[in-house]
Amino acid sequence: MSARKSALLLAEQFVRSSPLPDSWSFRLLPRGADDEWTGMGGEVVVLELTRAADGAVGYAALTGRIPGDREQSEFVEQMQDVIIEKSNGIAWPPCPGHPHPMSPTVVDGAIEWRCP
Repeated sequence: MSARKSALLLAEQFVRSSPLPDSWSFRLLPRGADDEWTGMGGEVVVLELTRAADGAVGYAALTGRIPGDREQSEFVEQMQDVIIEKSNGIAWPPCPGHPHPMSPTVVDGAIEWRCP
């Protein structure tokens, strides 16, 4: 599966996996749209996340430098970091009974949320 397709599938799972603290949209940037991501090696896929309320924007990158689930887990962590940072540090998704957010892991292409 291409990195672009993997990124889209993970973004769709991410949005469905737990209610987001605000309304967010996402889109893949066109190839070569941002020079910041060049030179990373592999097929670099950049996802832009935008909060509807105020236009706050953040980015996550799937670089192709690390194999499979490990890189996809890092990609999902980047999406989570955008939500947390742009939402004033809210613990998202909340970890039941704890003050910290749950941690994402990707196993066989599926996002799993766990207590760290």
